[in-house]
Amino acid sequence: MKKKLTSLPVIIILLICCTLSCDLENISPDPDSSFGYEFIAMHWDEDGSERPHFSLMNISDGESQFTHLTDVYPHASMASQSNFHSWKGSFHQANGILGFTLHRDLSDTYTNNFGEEGPIWTGVWMDMRDGEVHELPRLNPCADFGYDSGCNRYSYTQIGSVRIGKSGHVFYVAMSAYHSATWHDEPRYRLIRLDRQSGAYEVAPLISSWTLSQPEINSDRYGLARIDDKIFPSACGRYVYGRTIGWGISGGSLIASGGIMFRYDFDNEEFTRVEAVPYRIDLNYITADDRYIIYRYDRDSYRYDTQTGQVAKIDGHPGTWMYQVNVNNFGVINDPFPMRILGYRNVVDDETTDISIPRQARRPMFSADGKKAYFRYHNCEMNYLLRVSNLTEEATVDTVAKLPQNIRVMTIR
Repeated sequence: MKKKLTSLPVIIILLICCTLSCDLENISPDPDSSFGYEFIAMHWDEDGSERPHFSLMNISDGESQFTHLTDVYPHASMASQSNFHSWKGSFHQANGILGFTLHRDLSDTYTNNFGEEGPIWTGVWMDMRDGEVHELPRLNPCADFGYDSGCNRYSYTQIGSVRIGKSGHVFYVAMSAYHSATWHDEPRYRLIRLDRQSGAYEVAPLISSWTLSQPEINSDRYGLARIDDKIFPSACGRYVYGRTIGWGISGGSLIASGGIMFRYDFDNEEFTRVEAVPYRIDLNYITADDRYIIYRYDRDSYRYDTQTGQVAKIDGHPGTWMYQVNVNNFGVINDPFPMRILGYRNVVDDETTDISIPRQARRPMFSADGKKAYFRYHNCEMNYLLRVSNLTEEATVDTVAKLPQNIRVMTIR
């Protein structure tokens, strides 16, 4: 485990000189940042097997061409083919790298106190140039989470928490839980930042003491704290934003506090509270440039600017986070409602654009540059990939390719 020590005077100077900003000039570009494919495709075998495999997909003259990538698949990909959208929510991607947690069939298992087996969810990152899969470091379930050795716990990666940073790092939430198989098995949480090139990783402190020290959270009532799986690294990789809550057990029932937005600074090794954002918030998503965090508070929606620290209320509904590919630098594109209207929600300019389409869209997503949108039209006889020419009301819709029936696709950033 990589350890870092910083003297108190240095910390004070850094806090004065660098609060929210990242030193973008000092970010080393990813040496393998070029990536020529637009799509990754999930295949099911023709025999109806529910175990998929993945390929990179190019389209030439309306014909799809596939290059096999890997037979590894994420935790949510075993859903029925008609419910394929769940696998998109399993991934996070940047610079030709995918991050996700493996499906339970591919993860290690543990045996609980009742003799039942369960998955030890394994986090991985995968290079889409060669399909090579690398496991994320797994912490010691006892020593790294504040317990004595032999504590009858196991450690794992929190499902859905793996994020590929534009800085070249991989971020995720590591957890430790008892083998007791009870629904209140008291997991503990730590943030991790992994350097893919060197393999070195840094571990944030347990968040419990910081969360329970917040004035709205009664430590006697809750006693425990958690980190949500939606964590948002800054573009430079120094900070991670997220939501934490206090929780506990009272009378056999789970009790939980409201949510607090935190910012963890890996350089200074400290949690701080995002004071501009009130208590009892829920996080939605972050824009693709890692700048604006969209959240809800008291039934209204707001935009937090990570560069300036300013908050702005957003009129109407800003869209909900479903998967990374339906978010660009300005907002989201959601499933159509009514059925032949795509709604593009620009949360930066606080505008909504209705884009008419000739057919009902299935799971719209942005192109890699965020300037166009793709969607599928699918029934028992056809599986078409279509593209919206731009994000205006005057946009045209073109058929890009006819796909095999057993294929689902996702754009790659």
